[in-house]
Formats: sequence, structure tokens, C-alpha cells
Amino acid sequence: MTRLMGFRWPSRFPQTWWSRPTGGSSGLINFQGPAPATDGENPTLSPPTSFRWPSPTDYVAITEWYVPQQSDSVPVVHYLYPELAGNAGAFGVTVPAMGDLASRFGPYPFPEEKYGQALFPLGGAMEHQTCTSMGGWAAYGGWEWIIVHELGHQWRGDMVTCASFHDVWLNEGFATYGEALGQEVEGGVGAYHAAMAGNAYWGGGTVYVENPEADDIFDYGLSYQKGAHVLHMLRHVVGDSPCFRRPEGIRRAVCLLVGPHRRSSGGR
Repeated sequence: MTRLMGFRWPSRFPQTWWSRPTGGSSGLINFQGPAPATDGENPTLSPPTSFRWPSPTDYVAITEWYVPQQSDSVPVVHYLYPELAGNAGAFGVTVPAMGDLASRFGPYPFPEEKYGQALFPLGGAMEHQTCTSMGGWAAYGGWEWIIVHELGHQWRGDMVTCASFHDVWLNEGFATYGEALGQEVEGGVGAYHAAMAGNAYWGGGTVYVENPEADDIFDYGLSYQKGAHVLHMLRHVVGDSPCFRRPEGIRRAVCLLVGPHRRSSGGR
């Protein structure tokens, strides 16, 4: 049985983010909404825009449980293709990572719902509130850092997000920094510094995206690595107590960083 899944994409993106609909009944992507506006060879999408695509199969749902101290148990559901139902162990880092990140960012933001991870037939991964889309290769193992990264977005990106893509580093930098914080909880300060060293960025540029419609908002060096190091620097300046003594501490520290622009950059 084929199930239709879809999302709304109420923004304009450069060509690299535009998906050409395929014709015929066998198409994987069904474009819905106004026709793309074109500027020569660079089509863009006018909001609101929706995409729908069929999943190739029903899912097998495999549930674990995250048991925090401050609330009821939270289901952690892995939505796998039937032929990969035996590979749930590839996501084994998820439940421990929820506790690790909660110890730094505060309680999991959606305890009355769940946290899910659903395979989908594309590469990479994409965070969504309470359920992350994971490329099918994740079920074969070796994606632990991606699992932690996308989980970190539940706090920064899904619960609190940037007001515009000018400040997308507040989403991606936090999630990348969350990878290192998870290493610190599990392996100590040395593991934390090794993780940050592994994400070192030595190039130029600013984390602020001047023109989100033309610039690469997901520049890995700037939005991810440098964004994480801004938080690493901030922690060094203000110390652990203001950052981690209370769940909202690191958020308040970022408010100090962004100053008068805090309301437009997810600092509330």
C-alpha cells in the first residue's frame, strides 16, 4: 500500500532548492501550488508551496522508551521499511542521546508526543518537530553523529527557531554543538574538545547570511562549524554555570550575544 506524505514549504529558495515535478502517474514528486516563477534558468517557488510524494512501503514501527526524571516516559519510535525491521539497533544512540542533550539544553521539548525517526528514499536527514526524516542508509549504521545532530534540532530548530534564514546558524550551530555536548556527557572534557576540533573551521565569512535567497544558507563551514564554535566561545566567556545550571541558561547566554536583535533571531 502506498502512503502519501507531504509538507508545506512557504519560502523562496534558489535553484538548488527547487525540485522539478515528474510527469505521469509514476512521478515521485507532485508539485502543488502556483507555477514556478523563472528568471532565465533559475526557477523559484512562490509561497505557499506544497510537495507530496509516495513512500515506497508501509512502515514497521519499533518503539523504545526514554525515561526522564522530570516527566513520564517518552516513546521513541523508529519507522523502518519492513525489510530493514531488524536494523533498529542502528538507532541505538537515540535514547542515551536524549538524556545527554536534556542535561545540557533542558527537558525534551515534546514529552507528551514522542520522538520519531522515519526512513525516506533520499539522502541526508531533515529534522521535523517530533519526527525526523532519515535517509535509508541510516538503517545500516554509522550515522550516530547525524542522529544526535537531528535530535538536537528538537530543542533548537523545532521548539525554538530562527525568525529568518539570516540567522540559520542558531539552528545548525546549536545542533552541531549538541554533537560535542553529547560526546562530553559520554566521554568527558577530552571527548568534547576532540569533537570541537573535528569541526574546526579556519576559513573566512560570517555566520550571518546576508542574502538567504542567493547565498548558501547551509554552508557547512559557516552555519554549522563556525556556528558551533560561536557557542563554544560563548561558553568559555560566560562559564558553565550561566550556560548549564538552568535549562534556559544557554538560551540566555545567546541572548547576550545577539543583543538588540534577539527577538528576530530566536532568542525569546
